[in-house]
Amino acid sequence: MKDPDNYRGISLMPTIIKLLAKVVATKLAALDIKYKLIAKEQAGFRNFEECVAQATTLYEIAKRRKIKNLQTWICFVDYSKAYDRVPHMALIHKLRSIGIGGKLLNVIKGMYYDPKIAVRIGDDISERSEYHCGVCQGRSASPILFDLYINDIFSKVLGVDVPGLPNRIPGLLFADDAVVLADSAENLQTSLDAISAWSDAWEMAVNASKCAIMAINCDDAVGMTLQRQIIRTTDNYTYLGYIMNSKWGVSGTIKNNKLKAQKALYSAYGFLNRLNVLTALKIKFINSALLPIGCYGGETFGMSEARCHPIQTVFDQATRLVAKVGKSGAMERIREELGITSVFIRTCTARERTYIKWPASKTWIADLINKPIKAQKSTWVTGGSRWIKRYCQTDAAGQTPKNKIQRQLDWPASNIPHTEAGPPGRRETANGKLLDCPAPIQHQNHQRKI
Repeated sequence: MKDPDNYRGISLMPTIIKLLAKVVATKLAALDIKYKLIAKEQAGFRNFEECVAQATTLYEIAKRRKIKNLQTWICFVDYSKAYDRVPHMALIHKLRSIGIGGKLLNVIKGMYYDPKIAVRIGDDISERSEYHCGVCQGRSASPILFDLYINDIFSKVLGVDVPGLPNRIPGLLFADDAVVLADSAENLQTSLDAISAWSDAWEMAVNASKCAIMAINCDDAVGMTLQRQIIRTTDNYTYLGYIMNSKWGVSGTIKNNKLKAQKALYSAYGFLNRLNVLTALKIKFINSALLPIGCYGGETFGMSEARCHPIQTVFDQATRLVAKVGKSGAMERIREELGITSVFIRTCTARERTYIKWPASKTWIADLINKPIKAQKSTWVTGGSRWIKRYCQTDAAGQTPKNKIQRQLDWPASNIPHTEAGPPGRRETANGKLLDCPAPIQHQNHQRKI
């Protein structure tokens, strides 16, 4: 509470100015769609783009390179108060350099003409003073203006080749959170020098305490500098809520989700255990409050019941509190009866949704999905594609392969009019239909000593 770095200033303005800023933001977004003003590396503050897509993009890039036995050097870059450091005149210059002019540019210049700042402590307000840097926080146009300001940060970054793609990818951006990619330690330092030069030229400051370097499929990273500051090396880094590790698996994210779900469950233990609370309210709490915590990032680790099992154990504990049953209860039937979605189903749905939506994205994830790698080992793209083809595609009768296989395995003996076992072949039922019957399964009787 006492740390000034935890606070941000807000812009107070009349309602008519807020509406005008919204019009400017809508116009800039339309120009971006038409002329592709914002680079493909940027996913922050863009319509229909998602935070999870950028983390999945990084996971897919490094995974493809690891399958091809290629080194990947990653530097996570964080800027200190990036919004508050944007010089107004530099912002206008960048807008003009990408072709924005006329009345639209004049309106933006008017928004940042002779701004004033004041400080209030209690009921006392200081005298107003001019300030000439920082996009106005609280205005609708500020996010996309910041995107346009930081748009050319990777202009001199070498980047990496990605198997399956014709172009190199220099890095990724989500607002001011940057990821620099390189194929060697030397190229990474060269790219960091380019980032340092860009930051010095445009008056941006790197927060070295939140930056880190990670080496994938190679030796540990050596000491490197960014804007004259030494950047630490790490084996684990939290990027957009995902736990990235040097082994490049999803186990870190799953473990983190489980711990957060447990913490949320323990804080709500008394609520779920109370008898005078409606069961429907408890179920609503689990589905709408607890499940999103445990399933965050399910777009990357979904479509695997084994990966979802550690998180599912936490929700089974919550379900037992609601149903008042012990550990021997049939959890799958109880969840179905109460209407509680399983972690596996939730994450599968999330991953399938993104696989269908992201090919129309304006970022690199669309290219990665549309141009998958050909390899025996699966990546996020190829693994999701195989799973969807196996379990989600339907035939003319509306049946999925999984349904047809399961129906054959669960074919009850009552469908056959006679109970004696016979050789495999075609049999006639009581209504005259012919059925293909497999060979009878030989069961082994087990006797237990008393």
